[in-house]
Amino acid sequence: MAILVRRLTTAGFGQFAYAQWLVDISILSCSFGAPAAVSRYAAEFGREAGLVSAFLRRWVTWAIFASLAAAVASIVGASASGLHLGLTGYACLFVWTATQGLWVMQTAALTGSQRFNAITLASVIFAGTVLTGLLVLPLADERLPLLFALMAAGAAAATSVGVGTMIRRTTERPATLRQSQWRSIRIYAMNMWLTALLTSLVWSRGEYPLIRSVLGDEGLARYAAPVTLFAGGVQLVMLGTAGVAPYLTDLWGRGDQACAVALARRIMSLQLLFCCLVTLTLTLLDGELLGLAFGADYRDNGHVLPILSLGLLAFSVSAPNHLLQLATDARFNRNFIVIGVFLLFALALVLIPAIGLPGAALARSTTMLTVAVTTGIFAARHLESRLGSARNVIVVIAAVLGAIAFVTLRPDFGLFPRTLLLTGMALLLVLSLRDDNRNLIILFLVRERNIVEPRTPM
Repeated sequence: MAILVRRLTTAGFGQFAYAQWLVDISILSCSFGAPAAVSRYAAEFGREAGLVSAFLRRWVTWAIFASLAAAVASIVGASASGLHLGLTGYACLFVWTATQGLWVMQTAALTGSQRFNAITLASVIFAGTVLTGLLVLPLADERLPLLFALMAAGAAAATSVGVGTMIRRTTERPATLRQSQWRSIRIYAMNMWLTALLTSLVWSRGEYPLIRSVLGDEGLARYAAPVTLFAGGVQLVMLGTAGVAPYLTDLWGRGDQACAVALARRIMSLQLLFCCLVTLTLTLLDGELLGLAFGADYRDNGHVLPILSLGLLAFSVSAPNHLLQLATDARFNRNFIVIGVFLLFALALVLIPAIGLPGAALARSTTMLTVAVTTGIFAARHLESRLGSARNVIVVIAAVLGAIAFVTLRPDFGLFPRTLLLTGMALLLVLSLRDDNRNLIILFLVRERNIVEPRTPM
């Protein structure tokens, strides 16, 4: 994205950002819960090779069909929304969506199989392919189809990683899955499909069509820049914890719910710390980060990035949210996220015409925090366990609001004093957040080396 913004006009960059959203939303719309199902049941059946083989044999057909359906949906969406690409452009968009869909499906399968090394390698290959192409190909606004083709090539190269793992797991002698098990899989998949689709609107880029309709391609481009950094912040706060989901699933599937809840509590505490640190960084270094990544034209952006970064705090409840998915077959998540969708669009419809891009950011962060707080409350009640420390939450909220107030009231402060302030706040935060035994939360990473090791039931 940082390279593209320098190779394309603002409008061209906005069109690419919108096409990328179309690809993602089409894959989600047509996945019918396939990624969520394989992430759960490849892990839950992980100790029974025959069950995994029986499940994956049927799932592979499901995944291929969903990817092709998504490719068709992306073309329909582009045409209906006025993104005129021509025959070549639509063909390249079709191939990009299909290959991206297959990569998403395979990544979910590798996650359930706990093959994170293969996922990492695939991501590196994708990055290498796309970045090399961006540096050598003659890209311009009129050559968006070439860019779509490059994205498709990167996704295809990434999909080739891990194919051997999938073949080995599907060629095992299959066991027989009971009809009740298939019924449970279908219910979970459908609930997670609706949840993921609606969640993508609340937690990702659901406001893009509204911004484009009100502010045009250039307005969308100026919003896509801070959203890209925000997405990078999401990746940072999830890097150390996203891989814990299969362990939580494994513990839950073996009936060790108490250990799963204890692990979720520790992960939530760590995520609260990481989310706050990243939020402070994006807030206090707002202009510098935007200028470095996207150029001087994007440096002054109406404090969109600090407002968006508030939403990062919502990701601290991801571990309890995962347990709620398992405990309710995603029924709670499906039902409540609908409220989040209505809230997001209600706020966006009012705030975007009123105050522009800051309004879109405020609608997003408000919705995310509302969903997260409610999820945390329901998770604590359903799991019958206190999940976090009120003191830690108060410290985090005070730190983040203080940073936002500072950059708003004192925009004249230079980079050096703001960097010093960030360093001091980060140090105080690390020393302030503690667990129930008054131990520093950060010590979980250096003292409790079995933090994600499943415990064998007695």
